[in-house]
Amino acid sequence: MAQQKEQEGWGSRERLLAAGERIFAREGFEAARVEAIAAEAEVNIRMLYHHFRSKEGLYMEVVRSLHKAARERVEQVFARGASAKTTLGLFTRELFQYMRDNPNFVRILGWDLMHLDRVPELEALNRDYLFNSLKPQIDHLSQDESRNKAVDSVHAIFFIFALPFLWFLPRTGFREWIDGRSKKDKDEHFFAQLQSFLEKGL
Repeated sequence: MAQQKEQEGWGSRERLLAAGERIFAREGFEAARVEAIAAEAEVNIRMLYHHFRSKEGLYMEVVRSLHKAARERVEQVFARGASAKTTLGLFTRELFQYMRDNPNFVRILGWDLMHLDRVPELEALNRDYLFNSLKPQIDHLSQDESRNKAVDSVHAIFFIFALPFLWFLPRTGFREWIDGRSKKDKDEHFFAQLQSFLEKGL
């Protein structure tokens, strides 16, 4: 009996996080059922409550993990100490690639934006990161003459984030409306257009 419990608990936290990420992305927080998450993770439902206490606890851990991975990629860009133009270009590239490679991040964020009042802790985490980390780093780039000082740093972050997000959010949409390029080529073409727009405007 003890051996069975040990085997059931082995890796159960990681499996629950992976299953929760897939189901929350597919169905949203409200529709996701803890029974379905536990079944997909192949663990007893009691392990979910043991590790996370509730569906809300699991959800927040999934979201924190996704955001942490995105932030780590962004922080590496600012650590390079490149020019403002190069840094903002790399910042845009990293966010774009992260969203392309992690569709669950985009879908979960899409669900969150419709229910910000439901997860005030998440809104606070994002707001704090925006104003206490990203904004100061982009403001620091204002010392570089290559940066357009007419653009507010917070608005710049929104532009850089929102356009790739809207590109990847619809399961069908923008990418299907464009000509017969492969999906990868369409992504690269859109990114080139995005960089041109951010650098030169319309």
